[in-house]
Amino acid sequence: MKFLSRKGYNLSINLVNKLSIIEILVFIKHYVDILVGCDSSLGHIAALFGKTTLSIFGPTDPVVVAPYSNSSFVIDHPLPCAPCYLTKDFYGCRSNDCMNSISFETIALLILEKIGSGQRIDPDSRSGDRVKKMQFFV
Repeated sequence: MKFLSRKGYNLSINLVNKLSIIEILVFIKHYVDILVGCDSSLGHIAALFGKTTLSIFGPTDPVVVAPYSNSSFVIDHPLPCAPCYLTKDFYGCRSNDCMNSISFETIALLILEKIGSGQRIDPDSRSGDRVKKMQFFV
């Protein structure tokens, strides 16, 4: 988070193994503006509360399991082998290239864009990462 800290943002709080599920719900509802994380239940909880979510996807398919919200964004690095979750390729994968190929710069710039820094991210940047806004019509 040094990249963001130098710009005056304190965006990172590590609460791993420190909160109960009820405390997590309260924290997300009242204190989170943007939730950045991998494909997990926390992204779905944040979306439920109307928070902006930036979900990092690798072996799972965001079309199937992305947080259900018009404020959800997916970051992935398209590879021929992804998505592979629950296939023979997933269980044999040792490189995890689909996650390791996602650049920190793409994630950091997207966070800055969402908090209103004025910087815009180019989804077709040299990193090859892909940023998609999820569209749901409820």
